[in-house]
Amino acid sequence: MKIIISPSKTISKTVNKVKEKENFSKETLEILNKIPQIKLSDDLFYAFYMYDGLCFKNIKRENFDKSDLDYIDKHLFILSALYGASKAFDLILPYRLDFLMKTDMGNLYKFWNDKIYKKVFKNEDLVINLASDEFSKTIKKYIPYEKFLNVEFFENVNGKLKKHSTISKKARGKMLYFMAKEKIENKDDIKNFNLDGYSFDKKNSTDENYIFIKNNE
Repeated sequence: MKIIISPSKTISKTVNKVKEKENFSKETLEILNKIPQIKLSDDLFYAFYMYDGLCFKNIKRENFDKSDLDYIDKHLFILSALYGASKAFDLILPYRLDFLMKTDMGNLYKFWNDKIYKKVFKNEDLVINLASDEFSKTIKKYIPYEKFLNVEFFENVNGKLKKHSTISKKARGKMLYFMAKEKIENKDDIKNFNLDGYSFDKKNSTDENYIFIKNNE
């Protein structure tokens, strides 16, 4: 089982720097060479700790013990337009680039093609999608549908289901926290997610799309 999440534009101001030499992929180096306007920091960080947007804040990384981090190291990929698919403890530099930006290289989806998919799906594991459409499409386009589990989050407000980016980002972080703490290895066990008032919507879910609803009535 592999889990994918999106990066965030917000970078942590408290994360520790790592004094090691970077080992970027040839694709990342090509992007850096061809798009010199990319703004990079000089400091290296572990990918899992560098990002600090809503999703990452709700992972509550400060509460993780070694077994939780081992789970994250084994299962998690963070997708990005610059690094492709980063493992949690890959060393990366802060940057400003996403798939929707206009660049001298043109369409970065075309540049990466199926390379991100091949890295994540290397062992043909089930992929749990906790990423936004912008990033998950780098995999969803190529992967067999039965090997890709999409997860959606809604809030029930006065009988109406609402979904927006803030809800999704927070809930994705909570789901990853839940999976790491519970050491989830089976897709059916994901249905037990119940943090922050969420519950599995059996009626509207399918084998390829799990829906969770938070009741605010």
